[in-house]
Amino acid sequence: MTHILITGGTGMAGLNTAREFAQAGKAVVITTRQTNARIEKFIEDFRDQIIIEPVNLASSAQTFDMFSRYRFEGVIHAVGAHQAAQTRSANLANYDMLFNCLQAAEGNGVKRFVILSSVAAFAGLAPPFSEEKRYPVQAIIDDSPDAFFVLNGPDGSRQLLVPRYEVCVKRTMEQIALDYATPMQMGMAAHPYPNQQFSRHQMEVAVLRLTTQFGPGYTH
Repeated sequence: MTHILITGGTGMAGLNTAREFAQAGKAVVITTRQTNARIEKFIEDFRDQIIIEPVNLASSAQTFDMFSRYRFEGVIHAVGAHQAAQTRSANLANYDMLFNCLQAAEGNGVKRFVILSSVAAFAGLAPPFSEEKRYPVQAIIDDSPDAFFVLNGPDGSRQLLVPRYEVCVKRTMEQIALDYATPMQMGMAAHPYPNQQFSRHQMEVAVLRLTTQFGPGYTH
């Protein structure tokens, strides 16, 4: 039997996605560091289709062990701490969890990997938005009255409503995930070791940017 893996599946986005897959007849595995009565009640109608896996995805050993016990046809990566409440160094776990899941998915032949991101990735930029838009720069913030997620500060300066590092983290994680949909490349100064082999499996990778706020603390 194949399953859909939803990391961070006990948040609002993850739980609702798990229920949608279950209603469509898919078997689902959701990961969590801890469960509670609210989560159990939310999925009680689909307990025969939704499995809760208590796993620390920042641990490569636990992540690869879980992937070895299931045959995942797709992964929806929704896990992540609420970055606005964290320091830069606290985001390390977000990178660890993403790399571990990407490596395990690639190594186990997963067909599709979807990473949940946010429209906050466009913060500081002026519309219309496109994938060719550059990272936020102060010139755009200062000169564009319609710059996204930007307001005038108390002193009249233009300020981002989200931490700049949160925007950078979201953009970086999107690019890391999308890179796994392409063949492995090495820089011009690097040379493969003798007999070194790269994975030939290519996943389909997609980024979904949520247009509203989901995550710990939100109830709808």
